[in-house]
Amino acid sequence: MNLKFALSAFAILFMCFFSASCVDSGTDDGGDMQGRKAPDFTAYDSEGKPVKLSDFAGRKVVVNFWASWCPPCKKELPDFDKAYAEYDKEKVVFLMVCVDDASTRNNAIELVKSNGYKFPVYFDSDEEAAKAYNLVSIPRTVIVDEKGIVKYFAIGQINGDDLDKNI
Repeated sequence: MNLKFALSAFAILFMCFFSASCVDSGTDDGGDMQGRKAPDFTAYDSEGKPVKLSDFAGRKVVVNFWASWCPPCKKELPDFDKAYAEYDKEKVVFLMVCVDDASTRNNAIELVKSNGYKFPVYFDSDEEAAKAYNLVSIPRTVIVDEKGIVKYFAIGQINGDDLDKNI
């Protein structure tokens, strides 16, 4: 077995093992955010147009932080797409914030396109959103009410029932 192949195989297994949860063991529990004013941030659509959380004041906002390389993120995307299709766009906004960097951004775009997802995707190009939400793990879901208060905060994969119950 050639050394390059062995190292590549080890790297892939290592990434699969640790990306199975995509969760860092940091001190990030998010518990102190619930019930407080949601930190504002700017993310960018695929054309580079900026969108701020505060642009949607007066509406519920579902913020989901995800990445194309994160298995739990990919598993929950169909539930977000289903909810996006079902909820009134005038009352509930979905900010699907992809944290892929420039080198994998096209993977995220292709993932959304190939699965036929309809939700809009935004990119945290300057990591402003990640910093605002002390992001050390993904997936992460934050639901902000019409008054800008964090109503729901989840670290890790959630399912459609949890999403519906908290919107």
